[in-house]
Order: sequence, then structure tokens, then C-alpha cells
Amino acid sequence: MSNAKLDAISSLITSLSKSEKRHFKLYANRITNSKDSLYIQLFNHIEYAPNHKDAQVKNKLKFKNTSQYVNTKRHLYRQILKSLRLLYSKKHAQIAVNEEIDYATILAHKNLYHDSYEYLERLDLPLNEHYTQNLLTVTELKRRIASNIQLTTNDYDNIIGQTRVQLEIDWEIDDLFNELKKDFALLGYTRNEREKTLRQERFLNKINSFQYKKLSKLQQYNFHTLKILYFKNTCNYREVYRNALHQFELLSAIPYHKNEGHHINLTVNCIKQILEVCYINKNKNKFNKWHSVLTAKIDLYNTTKDKHGGTIIELEEYLFLYNYIINDNYKCQIDNLYKPFEQNLHLQLLRSQYLANQGKLLEALDIINKLLNLKNIPGELALYARLHQVLFHYRLYHFELVKNLLPQLRLAFKTSGHFNKTISAVLTTTSKGVKALDFGMKDEINELLEKLKVYSKTTFENIPFLYFDFYNWFEAVKLNINVSELNKQT
Repeated sequence: MSNAKLDAISSLITSLSKSEKRHFKLYANRITNSKDSLYIQLFNHIEYAPNHKDAQVKNKLKFKNTSQYVNTKRHLYRQILKSLRLLYSKKHAQIAVNEEIDYATILAHKNLYHDSYEYLERLDLPLNEHYTQNLLTVTELKRRIASNIQLTTNDYDNIIGQTRVQLEIDWEIDDLFNELKKDFALLGYTRNEREKTLRQERFLNKINSFQYKKLSKLQQYNFHTLKILYFKNTCNYREVYRNALHQFELLSAIPYHKNEGHHINLTVNCIKQILEVCYINKNKNKFNKWHSVLTAKIDLYNTTKDKHGGTIIELEEYLFLYNYIINDNYKCQIDNLYKPFEQNLHLQLLRSQYLANQGKLLEALDIINKLLNLKNIPGELALYARLHQVLFHYRLYHFELVKNLLPQLRLAFKTSGHFNKTISAVLTTTSKGVKALDFGMKDEINELLEKLKVYSKTTFENIPFLYFDFYNWFEAVKLNINVSELNKQT
């Protein structure tokens, strides 16, 4: 076993909670009846010194040879997993189902076919993301047992056929979901009627193949997920909101008493879509209402997580920033929210805007520069990162730099097909401000703000507003204050 495998054991042991470590030690002592077993010694050593390398561990525990050390590592890893499986078999629905299927299989192998069949008959499958696959597995096993207890297999063949149809529907939903994600990664938001027509034709041809009323509740939930992703791609946020509400209503019809973890994930996902629409539409009251619903459900889940073996769920960072920005809360520090930079590139633009709204323009620019230096950054994202860069330098009065950047940025938007009236108006006003050194721009900015009011409510023209709050930004530029101070002026 290599160093990488030791790293894997160290990572696994480090991830264990106190109760999980205690359970493993009780489990290990029960099966070995000796606290001096090598793999228990290895566990104890890694627990207190997880960063030690192979050579240090071998010398410390005095293994006879490399083969003994490798086998002990392998045995320890498997015993930890067995311990966790035993601990969570009553808490994680899928682990429990797999265990029950294993028991029925053992009974069948011992020729106790009636007992095995009755065991499967009593099995209550949770309606979760594995339901169709579990049903197929159980039904196939019952069909095989039936031939040994003189039951007809015809009915089971029909059931299996129906189950496979359901499984194929799950696959088709997954395939369309991945296709929509790939489509957005390549093309970004729909920019014109021609793109909308093409995307609509492709989507409708596939989505109409599903018979909604014949889908399971979970499949209906996933069906709405497809529609949400499509309508986000085409900037139809009214439909995004409507489908997310349908999902929330469906959740009450999906049994989750055996799989709370899956249910909370579904809940979080649909409310996140609702919050995003509320944020984009600047609907503060609705945002705060749904934000309270989400935090309450997460808090309830986290306080009871030990009962169902789940891990703590935390709000994603962009939801914190949405909450801060829509409620004009610019007193919070975001340093403690930072995660790996490349994890969510769209999040970086939001971070930079939050800092710039506070007047922390150099920190905002630092994020943008890091973003632009990344390899393989999506084209649309790079365009708006460059636009952020220009607007931030303008507020720092770096007019000569902005003057040089503007023609290149305008050309880049035109070349990529993302140039529209909103971008044209923003770049034109910024160019005028550079020439005037930001003096006497009140009338020009007021004219821009009137245009932005119209553009923000216009299909395709509103896409830039998904990346930047132009209206409040230029209102602050006109008053020569930070966005965070706007409410104090009104």
C-alpha cells in the first residue's frame, strides 16, 4: 500500500467524530479481544499523528516487514468502513436497504427460499434517489427465488419490465440535465431570439417525451429541476420561481422518514432557486421570508443530525452574500467565508462586487485579477470579470488605464456576441467619464440610469444585470459615494 493509501487512512480517521472513533474502538476490541492488535495500534498512532509518513509509522510501531505493514493498513481501512456501516445501518436509508437485501440473499443461498421471499416482501423501500434501482434489485431477486418455491415468474417479469421503464426515465432525466449544464457552460445565457428558438426546440422535443402524471413524486421533482435549469439558461426567472414553488409543494408528498439527508438536500436546492430569483428581482421581503424558511429547516436538521447519521449542513457562501447585499449589510467580513478560489468562479464576481460596494476596491481588484489569471475560465465569465476590472479602476480614478482597456473590452463583447444595449450604454458612459475625468457627469449618468431601468426589465438586455448591479453602482458614482452608503443618502 502506497503513501497515498496512508493519506487515505489518515483522512478517514481525521474525518471521524468522537462517537465514531469510540464505536470503532469498541467494535475492534470486540472482534479481536486485544487492545494490542497491530491494526488498533496503527489506528491510535494515526489518530494522534495523522501527518506521519510510512517510514515513521513503521519504525514507531516496529513492523517486521513491509508486507506486514501493508496488510495491516489494508485491514484497518476495511475495519473502519465495516464499523461505520454497522453504526449507520439504522440511520442511512440506503445502507439499511443494502443490508436487508444482503440478509435475504444469504437466506436464499442457504436454500431457505420461503424465508428469503417473505423477508423481501416485508422490506419497506424508502422513496429516495435510489428507489427505482432498489426496486429493480429486490424484484429481480424475488423473481429468481419464485422458481424455487413453485411460484410463477410471469408477474415478476412484468414488474421488472415496468421497473426498467422507470429506471430508463431516471437516466433520461439525468442525461437531459447534463446536456443543459453543458449547453450553458459552452454558450452562457440566451442572447437573442434565434438562440432562444434553437434552445427551445431542442428542450421541448425532449421534455415533452415525459408523461408528467405517470412520473413518481421524486421524478416530478427532478422534472421541475430540468425546467428550472432551462428557464435559467433563457433568463425566464418567473418560470424558475414557479417551478421551484412546485418542487417545494412536492416535498410534502415525498416520504422522507428513512432518508432525512436526501430530503433536506432537495429542500435546500429548491429554496436556493427561489432565493436567487428574489435576489435578482431585488424583492427584499420575499427573499427574507424564504431565507428564514431555509435557515429554520437547516437548523432543525443540524440539531437532530445525530439521530439520522447526517453531517452538518451549512448555507453556501453566495447565499450569505445575497443576504448581505439585498439587506444593505456591509459590516460583515467575508474572509472567514473563503473556500478554494476555483471552487465557484461565479462566486468570485459576487465577492468582488461586495467588497467594491464597501469601497474596498483594491481587494476587489485582487479577486478579479486572480480570476482572469486562471486557465480555462469560461468566455462569458471572463468578459464580465474584465468589465468589473474596468469599473473598479474607474472608481480609483485610473483614467488612463481605463481609456486603454475600454476599446479592447468593447471589441471582446462584440466578437463573442455578448454585446447589447446595456453593455453599450455602460461602456459609452464610462468612456465619457474618462474624457471628463469624472467631472460634470451628473446628466450623463441620469440618462444612463433611465436606460438601465428599461433594460433591466427587457429580455436579453437584462443578462448583464445577472453579473453586476449597474443601477446602484452608477447611482453611487453620481453621488461620489460607495454603494454601501446609498441608503444613508435617501
